[in-house]
Amino acid sequence: MNQLARFAAQLTTPLLPHDYLTIVDPLLATTGYRARVRSIREETVGSRTFEFEVPKGFPAHTAGQFLRLGVDIAGVRHWRSYSITSPEGEVKRRALSVTVKETSNGVVSGHLVNDARVGDLIFLEPAAGDFVLPAAPTGDLIFLAFGSGITPIASIIRTLADLGGASTRVLLVMGARTEADIIFGEEFTALTVSAPWLDVVLWPSATKGRFDLEALADIAPGWTSAHTYVSGPAEVLDQAEQLWESRGLTDLLHTERFATALTHTAGGGGDITFSRADRTTTVDGNTTLLAAGEAAGVLMPNGCRMGICHTCVVPLKSGQVRDMRTGEIHGEPGDIIQTCVSAAACDVELDV
Repeated sequence: MNQLARFAAQLTTPLLPHDYLTIVDPLLATTGYRARVRSIREETVGSRTFEFEVPKGFPAHTAGQFLRLGVDIAGVRHWRSYSITSPEGEVKRRALSVTVKETSNGVVSGHLVNDARVGDLIFLEPAAGDFVLPAAPTGDLIFLAFGSGITPIASIIRTLADLGGASTRVLLVMGARTEADIIFGEEFTALTVSAPWLDVVLWPSATKGRFDLEALADIAPGWTSAHTYVSGPAEVLDQAEQLWESRGLTDLLHTERFATALTHTAGGGGDITFSRADRTTTVDGNTTLLAAGEAAGVLMPNGCRMGICHTCVVPLKSGQVRDMRTGEIHGEPGDIIQTCVSAAACDVELDV
């Protein structure tokens, strides 16, 4: 087989055999996974659902998981993590969907929402994440989704619907500023007509005020025995973790964060040198190493940008850094640093 590959390479030089595959069909790439935008649908102002045609053999996901998605913008490939919103079975027809909400200063979200077109090629990595249903859930299920936090939960609800529903009651609370801002609000409200196992509560904060988890008992009296899934802003997740911990119910709580809470300090900062790029920039102690590098024009590896996927790691050559999640200062030459959640505690040199 190796001799055959070498012979084929000689015949096709300067291209390699797999290069011809991608000319015939870009989704046949043998290095990584490519997908094609099959359709784009507006959900709310500033949010779009993208259905991708994925290559044959792309690994199936479990409802609730996310994947890393790569797009080329101005000659640079940017990677971001997005929750999959399609049900598990969609991959059988080589389809997969994500729903993207444009964020302020969001390079990738802004590009997708405003500039992506049907037929565009994007890059995918297999799904990951543990925001999924237990293998055999017992008792009722509660889903609390706020803002774009509905995206991983949408895949779970759609998968349950495809399977004929849940064996117990499912309560879905969906919150945003107004009803028009609630992504999938109309879809899941309409689903309750044919899905007697599902109850949906819409929570527009502009008229109802901020949803208070302490009042959960008013709409879900049996919440203390239900597996509860919470997805949304960090302050909601923090409150949920504190409440469930105070009741000794942490085993029943499942959370999905889209941003990591970072601590701030009055000290730290300094010169950051990116040795391979031969660039140096000066920052304060509250600027992540990732943001500093990108602002200096350094091509920084990145992924989820919240300290989960470990794609942004680079070696530390000198100096110390502060973990912005915990405030801990650490660093020895050769340490592998997560640049998206670390700031300079003093002058720092990175091997990138």
